[in-house]
Amino acid sequence: MGDFGLSVAINSETVINLYPFASKSCALMLSEKFAWAWDNVTLSERVTLPAKGRYPDASFDGFFIRGTQNFSCKPIRITEVSDHFPAVLIIAIE
Repeated sequence: MGDFGLSVAINSETVINLYPFASKSCALMLSEKFAWAWDNVTLSERVTLPAKGRYPDASFDGFFIRGTQNFSCKPIRITEVSDHFPAVLIIAIE
């Protein structure tokens, strides 16, 4: 197995396409050859913080990963633990 890396972004402004101020942290991870686990997943399928009041649905929680192209990420829609849904990353290591 080659180089493998995982970064967990919890309650973080790392949403690539949502907030301009996240671009520095995202750019750094992407420059280190990490992939955003939510890439190509629509917002409706990756919500980890449901809309509340004036704030829209968001996905502040997720992962950056490198070393494999075989992974999927999904939120687990439970509310008993936190106002954020947990995000689960499934990795196939070659």
